[in-house]
Amino acid sequence: MANIDKFLGIDIVTKQYPLFRDFLFSYATYNELKPIQTELLGSKDFWINTLSLHLSQAIIKWCGALEVIEAQHKQAWDSYRAGLVQSLGISEDEWTDYWNQMIDFRNKYSLFIGLIVVRRFIPDLELAYKSALFYDNWMREFISPDIFEGPYLKDEINDYYLKIKSTIPLLSKI
Repeated sequence: MANIDKFLGIDIVTKQYPLFRDFLFSYATYNELKPIQTELLGSKDFWINTLSLHLSQAIIKWCGALEVIEAQHKQAWDSYRAGLVQSLGISEDEWTDYWNQMIDFRNKYSLFIGLIVVRRFIPDLELAYKSALFYDNWMREFISPDIFEGPYLKDEINDYYLKIKSTIPLLSKI
């Protein structure tokens, strides 16, 4: 029996992949707009809230994607985690600490009080970004010999960055 038969029980295509894609898009939007926040046209409060929402949404989507795997498919979770720590060059303990920080931040701040008042506690999302891209390659290998025919997340995020970069001049004084 192929791994996909077991893994489709947790809706790989309908849950994890779109959640990771949405994480990447929200993270990219935040990453591109944050450095030019003071140059954006219109209400500063609007942009502060927009950036906070993109950051919060990114964290919520990333945590949700991984929680489905962790909670519903131990074999997949163990395989993902083992490959990820090797790929990132971090230890299991470092991954566990990071995972706990992200979940804790999501539970304490993103879901309940918002980000404007807690900016100093925001976890670095670069590991989450790398883990999302790793997920895409890992998932395609994990379900082999079956094939997921959707686009690669790396391609989707590269296209999205181009769209953001072409939109920024319309939103800013730059």
